[in-house]
Amino acid sequence: MLTFLSIFVGWVVGVHPVELTVGGDVATIEILLDDASVGKLEGRPWKVNVDFGPDLVPHRLVAVGRDAGGTELARIAQWLNFPGDLVKAELTALPLTFSGKPPDAAEMAGWFVIDGEPLEVAKVESGGADILIVQEATPRLWGKLLRLHKDTMEGGSGDPLKQKLTSGLHHGDSLRVLLPVGPTSGSPMQQFFVSDDFADLDYGPATTGVVERRFAEARPYGVLATLPFPFEGAMRDDAPRRVADAVAAAAQIVAAKGRPRAVVLIKDRDTKDVSAHRPESVRRYLERMHVPLLVWSPERSKKDPWGDVLNISSEQELLRAVLQLRRALDDQHLVWLRGRHLPQEIELSAAAAERAERVGAAGTG
Repeated sequence: MLTFLSIFVGWVVGVHPVELTVGGDVATIEILLDDASVGKLEGRPWKVNVDFGPDLVPHRLVAVGRDAGGTELARIAQWLNFPGDLVKAELTALPLTFSGKPPDAAEMAGWFVIDGEPLEVAKVESGGADILIVQEATPRLWGKLLRLHKDTMEGGSGDPLKQKLTSGLHHGDSLRVLLPVGPTSGSPMQQFFVSDDFADLDYGPATTGVVERRFAEARPYGVLATLPFPFEGAMRDDAPRRVADAVAAAAQIVAAKGRPRAVVLIKDRDTKDVSAHRPESVRRYLERMHVPLLVWSPERSKKDPWGDVLNISSEQELLRAVLQLRRALDDQHLVWLRGRHLPQEIELSAAAAERAERVGAAGTG
């Protein structure tokens, strides 16, 4: 009765045509973007231009078909700039940090609202984080990371610094690397090279090569294992790097499963970024998606478009960065709300704001 002909894959910003096919007794179609009416169609062509705005924003695009008398006959929806895995569920994950022990679901009645209507809390979860490291993959950056990796790994298994670094991952965590090189078409999550899960590997000094991690007691080298990670072709000076786009794609990936999450950008100095989106826009997107972003660099920089950059030019500075990442993950708890909702629509009541805070985009969130 009502079908979208315009199927959006990839980032959606700016003005785009939205076209539909109509059957049955549908006489008019109203187009809603995030519950706001943006067009009414009364006949062929069933098509309208919709302005999705200049920034990356999670959107819900809805078409409502009505008969000549105004009775609703059909309603269809698309979710844009948002992980597809989440919209298939009937629950919405909201990551929060709490002052003190998180309350149970019953205690949070009335804490979360949309347009004044309270949302039901289904459950509260924690643990099992998703971490994605975006590396700019320049030859200079790889050289610095390789030296840092070598200096840290050669400290010996009894070195206190290494012992702390090796506990950077908990059992159940997922740790992957995303390189900002790849095709420019397809969904955001198909445009970049994403590694296998490093949390499944043990790079211990007593092993040869890699060994599957079979026990919860295993202590992988975590972030350290990903630092050298060369990829043939990615290190060419002339390889176009879309760093900001890659960070936005990483946010979608880590948000898709509804677990504690973080994106780490390891950047070089003055890398030419040919992204379609600017760092400022991507930071706002991560904030709306409730994904913490931590930016690391072995290069000291007084001013950076990504904001605060943590220096990791030494073992001690890397340790501080890893511990900050760990705190950002351990502080997160997932509150699951019934229904499908855009994350930026959900408001915290005064009672919730006294004890909870949304997970943000910069620093520890």
